[in-house]
Amino acid sequence: MGDEGQRFLLFGDFRLDFYRHELWRGGELVALRSSAFDVLAFLAQHRGETIDKEELFRALWAAEQGDLNVVEQAVSEIRKALGDDAKEPVYIKTIPRKGYVFIAEIVLAPNPEHPLETITSETQPASSAPSTARPDEETARRLGGRRTVFVLAGIGIVIMLTVALMRSLRAPFHLSPPIPITRSANAKLAPLLTDGSRLYFTEIINGRYHVSQMPVSGGEPVELPIPLTNPELCDISPDGSKLLLRTVSTSRSEDNAPLWIYPLVSGKPYRAGNLAALDAGWSPDEKQIVYTQGHDIFITSGFDASASRRITPTEGRPWWVRWSPDRKRIRFTVSDFRRNTHALWEVGLDGSNLHPLFSKWSKTPSECCGAWINNRNQFVFQSAHDRDIVQIWLERGLRILDFRRQPIQITDGPINYRGPLPSKDGRRLLVRGTANKAAIVRFEESTGNFVMLSTGFFGYMMSFTHDASRVAYISLPENQLLYGGTNEQRRYPLTSLPLQAALPRWARDGKQIVFMGRYPGKPWQIFVTSTEGEVAKEILPADENQADPDWSSDGKRIVFGRVLGLGEVPTGTAIFLVDVNTKKVSTIAGSEGMFSPRWSPTDENLLAAIDVKNFHLKLYDDHSKSWTVLTEIAATYPNWSTDGKRILFLHQDKAAGNSIYQVNIKTGVVSEITALQGVQQPSFVFGTWIGIGPRGEPLAATDLSTQDLYAFDVVP
Repeated sequence: MGDEGQRFLLFGDFRLDFYRHELWRGGELVALRSSAFDVLAFLAQHRGETIDKEELFRALWAAEQGDLNVVEQAVSEIRKALGDDAKEPVYIKTIPRKGYVFIAEIVLAPNPEHPLETITSETQPASSAPSTARPDEETARRLGGRRTVFVLAGIGIVIMLTVALMRSLRAPFHLSPPIPITRSANAKLAPLLTDGSRLYFTEIINGRYHVSQMPVSGGEPVELPIPLTNPELCDISPDGSKLLLRTVSTSRSEDNAPLWIYPLVSGKPYRAGNLAALDAGWSPDEKQIVYTQGHDIFITSGFDASASRRITPTEGRPWWVRWSPDRKRIRFTVSDFRRNTHALWEVGLDGSNLHPLFSKWSKTPSECCGAWINNRNQFVFQSAHDRDIVQIWLERGLRILDFRRQPIQITDGPINYRGPLPSKDGRRLLVRGTANKAAIVRFEESTGNFVMLSTGFFGYMMSFTHDASRVAYISLPENQLLYGGTNEQRRYPLTSLPLQAALPRWARDGKQIVFMGRYPGKPWQIFVTSTEGEVAKEILPADENQADPDWSSDGKRIVFGRVLGLGEVPTGTAIFLVDVNTKKVSTIAGSEGMFSPRWSPTDENLLAAIDVKNFHLKLYDDHSKSWTVLTEIAATYPNWSTDGKRILFLHQDKAAGNSIYQVNIKTGVVSEITALQGVQQPSFVFGTWIGIGPRGEPLAATDLSTQDLYAFDVVP
């Protein structure tokens, strides 16, 4: 049943398209997450076989252990999409304590194109007897015969045009199966760059940036000896002799990171004049540099910022700038961090003809990071395209009609593929492949080590009830909110896609949970849900991001702030209170420029938050309506100890690495608990994460993600 030569699998009214990873019902595309599609395809390909959950998990997620609840969620989603009743199944039957079996009849269709409809007609056999028809009937018969010839000729022309059209709609090339070319556990950042024989990219090692190189064919990455702190790649010169870098001090979103040039021969970097940017790139003739700052794009012929020419302003933040092969246009990505969208744009070198490339293609724009295939003048880019997984797409025009058509997907699978880089000869496509996973580890003070908190699930952002009987966390890679008992392995979902969840917090009653959530194309909002079957609801719908919610001890109020760490500081940053019943909102006195609020578990008059200017941790006393500085070092993810006497926080230092600290709120003494050098920290949407366990022990997320570089051979 698992013949890889088959494209379509047909059952009932449905059609599984293995090439495009899609489920169709007639002419309608059925919404199905990638993980659910993989489960359905696996069960269908093993029709009649009982497959247990463990086998499904090992087959699709390549792991011996994990959260088997993801399999149950996938089967539930499949049944909903198919309209299948678990009690009286037509497609998937549950065998108690054994697994699932696909029971419907299926048909395999090997043709990679939809077959043309065959035209048939029933005719009488030709007769040799003379005609007995009257003259007018004979004339009509002859005319009818001529019309038949014309009709058949017309049909032939239509068929030929249809075949030509279908050929023009096909991708001009196909890709081979992915070939992993690295086996390194270090996180890798786009862009990938090449001089033809070597591949260059940025790696994160022990929390710091390093530039590495390796052969294009694959191998072990080797760090370049660049004597700069946190160098990040921007571009490579057209002749492949120099790298364009920027040095990052706090985060990748810095607009004013200094630009450097690193000659690969001498290895002695020098400043690119006084240029500073979020991103930059050389022109094809190496005579100019295009760079971005804030909402603007600039071009300079030298390294003097004052002599730069502004091409155009944008509404979002432009980056990933790429010159066209004809040297007349620039394509770039515009990110709107308020709405969490990314779109591809194009503009002429003189600032004319500014326009988005695919404005009506995706409901929620997620297009990013494009590149031209030089010897083909074609454009590849990454996009989720209203799905939960990022793939590589190709822009091309029709060959027989003079207009642009929607892009086509050229990669597929359970891995997110990002940052496409065509090889110099156009025969290979290089990408980053990632699959996010994480587990929770706790710090043992007695041994000074981190140990796994629990097995059987993948996730982070963990929160415990007041009595430590239940736990809630965010699953990965789905970013769904799950909960369960601390002494049991079964987990129960409280949200479902397309809603994504983050930072859950339990109410005092142990029944309600407040969390950050967002739908595609919308800002983060505050949601509340219940373990008693209540659907997650927005507390205060708005057009601005809301973040870091926390409960008052009586469960009647929620405190929250704004989203940071997504590229820019939002306007109106402050700490807000909302009455759960009346929805009335108030601002805490003196909280302007503060974020990440956390209420004391023992005294509701005390509130901790962080100053956005210097990331100092501060304490608010509602009695005096005043703020007190608790730390002079940068802090993120504040967590109160269970007795309310200390606040644990994450201190991020690009030079020394990340550590967990604590501050005594009475004495003001700040002390380090432990460094995180032995913990592989994830770099997800909100970066790394720390929390606090039911006994007050520090928790951290350890990255189990698979992240490697892959190559696809281009097959004409």
